[in-house]
Amino acid sequence: MTPVFYYETDTDGKPVARPIAGAHAGLAAFLTEEASWDDYIALLLDLTDEAARTGTPQVNTGNAYAVTIDGALVSIEHLHRAGQPPQTLALAVFAAALREWRAFLNKPRA
Repeated sequence: MTPVFYYETDTDGKPVARPIAGAHAGLAAFLTEEASWDDYIALLLDLTDEAARTGTPQVNTGNAYAVTIDGALVSIEHLHRAGQPPQTLALAVFAAALREWRAFLNKPRA
């Protein structure tokens, strides 16, 4: 799968996911703003596995985002930004981005 993000640390030392060519900007914002610790990423990956295995939709509401995993699609909705439509993307893209983001977050920093 072709990467849709690159990951970096901003000038304040905060990890940031940046979309490549504008792809999946809503997912990049979700990763940067909400999915910032390993246990939460693991929970989301477990929910993707559960949804794929059972066919039962899985929903997780965090501090600022709601994630709905339904079949082969994932919908990410910001809960506090009026007028911003949910972003829908393929489950495979979501899971791959979570794994890449977790690897970046867990990489030793200088």
